[in-house]
Amino acid sequence: MGSKKTIALVHATINAVNPMNEYLRKYAPEYRIVHYLDGFLMDKIRAEGGIQDSSTQRMVDMIA
Repeated sequence: MGSKKTIALVHATINAVNPMNEYLRKYAPEYRIVHYLDGFLMDKIRAEGGIQDSSTQRMVDMIA
């Protein structure tokens, strides 16, 4: 028996984690789910008045 394939999700808010867990457990139970959370990103976006290049780069760096 092989290991499960993994779905990795990147979040900017903790509020997205549980709904995604529920959805994926129902519709893709064969996958292992890994969450990456940048809790600072939403504060950064608010402080800068919107999504800036630095916010986008922060998410890209996290994905990379």
